Amino acid sequence: MANNSMEGVIEVQTNRRGECPRFQLLTGHSEWRVRHADTGGQYCIFETVVPPNTGVPMHRHAQHEDFYVLEGELEVSTVREECVQWESVPVGGCIHVQGNAWHGFRNSGSRPTRILTVALGALGLFFEEAGTTVPKGDVPQGPPSPEAVARLRALTGKYGHEFMRATDEAKS
Repeated sequence: MANNSMEGVIEVQTNRRGECPRFQLLTGHSEWRVRHADTGGQYCIFETVVPPNTGVPMHRHAQHEDFYVLEGELEVSTVREECVQWESVPVGGCIHVQGNAWHGFRNSGSRPTRILTVALGALGLFFEEAGTTVPKGDVPQGPPSPEAVARLRALTGKYGHEFMRATDEAKS
């Protein structure tokens, strides 16, 4: 006989664009879809609008990370044969970044690009702590503040992240 009791019910959450907390980290602005705490620390998901001619420099971290291009076009950088190489990823394209792989991305187009990011483990905590809260209805303009960049730099060591030196990126 089936047990129709509500005891032990597992919660299902839904949300719509514009309903969730937003943050800025380096470029554009992001909106949480599923936060680190919602999954017991397993992963997080957020949507990011990457403005034209902006991006995230080459970096690496221990956690795997995936990007799905929802709108626009994204260029992703990787290190191959000791050189930084760029690859264009169109709408519907998915990028899987293994832990500790050097990677970065940019929007070199003339229109904003929207991406969905799925990040594992403590990467969600890093985004929560390093990101600057964006009030509902605001659209950040320009680069992050010097204070936000300083906070990001201070947290890279705490979370085991590393950014590639500009001289190394220039070898591409």
